[in-house]
Amino acid sequence: MKGIMKSFKHYKTKVYDKWSPTTKIMFWLAVLAISLTVIFGVLSLLSNTSNQEISEDIVKTRLGHADRLLEGGMTKDALEIYIDLLEKVSEKNYPEHYAHIKSKEGRCYLNLVLMGENQEDNIKKAILAFEDALKIYTDEEYPFDYGNIQNDIGNSYYILAEIRNREDNLEKAILAFEKALKVYRNKRLVQTIDIGEGIKLGIYKVEEYVNYAGVQVGLGNAYSSLAEVRDKKNNLEKAIDAYKYALDVYTIDKHPSEYAAAQNNLGIAYFTIAEFQDIWGKLNSTQKAILAIEEALKVYTVENDSLRYADAKNNLGLAYTTRGKFVSGEGNIEKAINAFEDALKVYSFEENPDSYAGAKSNRGAAYPLLANSRDKEENLEKAILDFEDALRVYNIKDYPIKYALNQYNIGLAHKYLATYKNKEENLEKAISAFEESLKIYTPENYPDWHNIVKLELEKAKQQREL
Repeated sequence: MKGIMKSFKHYKTKVYDKWSPTTKIMFWLAVLAISLTVIFGVLSLLSNTSNQEISEDIVKTRLGHADRLLEGGMTKDALEIYIDLLEKVSEKNYPEHYAHIKSKEGRCYLNLVLMGENQEDNIKKAILAFEDALKIYTDEEYPFDYGNIQNDIGNSYYILAEIRNREDNLEKAILAFEKALKVYRNKRLVQTIDIGEGIKLGIYKVEEYVNYAGVQVGLGNAYSSLAEVRDKKNNLEKAIDAYKYALDVYTIDKHPSEYAAAQNNLGIAYFTIAEFQDIWGKLNSTQKAILAIEEALKVYTVENDSLRYADAKNNLGLAYTTRGKFVSGEGNIEKAINAFEDALKVYSFEENPDSYAGAKSNRGAAYPLLANSRDKEENLEKAILDFEDALRVYNIKDYPIKYALNQYNIGLAHKYLATYKNKEENLEKAISAFEESLKIYTPENYPDWHNIVKLELEKAKQQREL
């Protein structure tokens, strides 16, 4: 050090003192810049070293704490820990922990979506986190982790499909569910145990088998939703197969909630597919639908799960309505109306407006079928009241399609009622309702429905002239 200072003093005497003030300032600024560069470089090195050398025990401890928070419903607190850990844990230093953190981070975002918070943004974050986890959780090395993450991705795309790009996101959901199912189809559900004397026993890994059933339900839901977009019959058949596979696993005793959900969704698929079948197929499918939904109602009661009970009752009403369209007699329609009324004992306009309006609209559609058997005027008037009540929710701005359909049904009911009473008044109301419906069912956007409503409008006008 003394030698350095001596050299500097010599340099200062010979050179530095001869510099101008400006040159001296520039010299010291250069020295300062070099010093700061060295300091920040050292700090960065120390920081990186600290991150790389974080104790695995600390990672495990914090991960365990975050996992317990997540399981306890404290999603935001858990997410904060996972994000903080990702500053220190990477796919290079602790790959398994990294994948675990990423999978849990994705589930946190998925929980936030289910809580109604920033749904589109959080569902996209969930998908990205799950895809990061799959960089480690490969099919070959971590088959069941891979399957679980693909299932989560499938559920995420299914939710995203309800927000935007429905067909595209449903196809992505189906692809993810199919990837998950490959894990189980490769006979990895079976574990071989040597029980001695050369005898080996194959048993099911129970937890994975239940996960397999959950994937099948997700796949069934995706196909059911895709059926509303295209290839209705084909996609409903695939949905039915998926629900049936799930019900090979789920039992009412061991998995009551999962069993009930699968039965309820199976019932919906059965009564929906009936419209594409011949008379024998319709009889078979609607009967299976009724039996499936009644199985769900063995779990869903008004006391233990009132909203799911009401949903199942509404679906039971739809199954009986579908059956009543081609089976003579009023028994099925009466059962449908009773089921809708049970649902409406739970649904309220204030607390469940969408479900309330749906059940009202569905009951309204059942009354004209009952009018074919008895009390024509009374049942048509009840239908009109239900459709009009549904329109308190289904306004043209927020629910344009449901608004148009209810207006069409109001028009039909008034048109038929005009045959029995107040001809001129009912036909004017029918014409007005059909014209309201055509505000949505335009020839450009809904050509088929436009033609159907336009034909009924013309019939009502002709009937008025008679």
